[in-house]
Amino acid sequence: MTYIVASILLPHSTLTSPWFTVFAAFVGVNTIIYMGLTVSKLIPWPRQMHPQRVRALLGVGTPGDAAEPIVARVSRETPAESGIHDIAGAFGWLGGVALLLSSVFAFLGRGNLSDFLAMGIGLVFLTIAQVISRTKMSVRGATWLWSLSVSALAVAIALDASQGGLERLGYLLVLTVVVGAVAFTWPSFIFATVFLLASYIGLGARMTDVFDPAWIAPVVAAAIAGTLLLVVRRRSLNILKDVDRLENQLGSTDILTGALTRQGLITLGPSVRRAAQRTSQSMFVMIVDIDDLASANRNYGMGYGDDLLRTVAEAIRTAARDADLLGRWSGDEFALIGMGAEDSVKALSERIPRIIGESPVTLGKAPLCVSIGTAIGTSEDFVEVLVEQALDDLAGADEAEAA
Repeated sequence: MTYIVASILLPHSTLTSPWFTVFAAFVGVNTIIYMGLTVSKLIPWPRQMHPQRVRALLGVGTPGDAAEPIVARVSRETPAESGIHDIAGAFGWLGGVALLLSSVFAFLGRGNLSDFLAMGIGLVFLTIAQVISRTKMSVRGATWLWSLSVSALAVAIALDASQGGLERLGYLLVLTVVVGAVAFTWPSFIFATVFLLASYIGLGARMTDVFDPAWIAPVVAAAIAGTLLLVVRRRSLNILKDVDRLENQLGSTDILTGALTRQGLITLGPSVRRAAQRTSQSMFVMIVDIDDLASANRNYGMGYGDDLLRTVAEAIRTAARDADLLGRWSGDEFALIGMGAEDSVKALSERIPRIIGESPVTLGKAPLCVSIGTAIGTSEDFVEVLVEQALDDLAGADEAEAA
């Protein structure tokens, strides 16, 4: 279009000059980009959610509201789930390259039906990229969509090349290498690679009218490169998964004692409540406070204080059941959440000090003593409510002991 308009206004000498060709190509590329942006605005994509709606779903109030604790946290995307954006990017790049090359050939006057078909394929791929990035498509669905699209593109390239475009064999080699870098699963990768190999070898045999093993070597090398890229990709994802799992573990586990952190206890506490509802049992919260931990740190050093914390955590863990949740509630307080009647909770509160007293950690030093506060409720009670009641019971026990 730019060339047609310019031919009316400018002389032939200007149209054939090198600088005008570069200028016209620049204008053409910008025209394609703005056309794509205009088309994307006309498509009815899902509306973006208003920030207030997001805060309401997460349970977070507006800045003027009273702050409330968030019990349910939004989990981060796994590496495999975040990789869906890479698939969308691959569709975008592939569609953009197809659209750009076909437009350049059409602009230079070499365009034919296959080039206009490539323009349509480029627009389709760009649209798929937008759909994947703006919708909640599963990783498996996006992976198979990528493999099916690449397979269909390979067949189209092979059919077009059979009409005399032998240079398009290079496109098949490039796709054979790239498909492994984007794919996440072996089945989808093998599916697409088989199509690419068959298209390449079949086209080569048709163009030469004879089966020549020399045709196989380049595509096999490309398939091996694609396989290596997939192996590296999956290994990187596994490493990211391990790092993500380690971060979650460090975020919910107290490094010193091995118990849960306060946030980890709040997050997992509702699971005990649900178990109590299913079994129609009572639920309890026990707060164990180390007496005079600050004095122990001051008199014997921080290392001794750490030993006391580890000793108390191990004693509670030994006395409690495996299903009970143990967490470090504050600097010198531990919280234990579990199920049980009043008699069993009372017996547990008596076992913990006895096990602590049998520990040799305090040999030659002041005895290790703890104060315990408990709260027992039905499965309808929230964990936070029982924690507050246990803290009140602990405070009452400390005041009675001081008196």
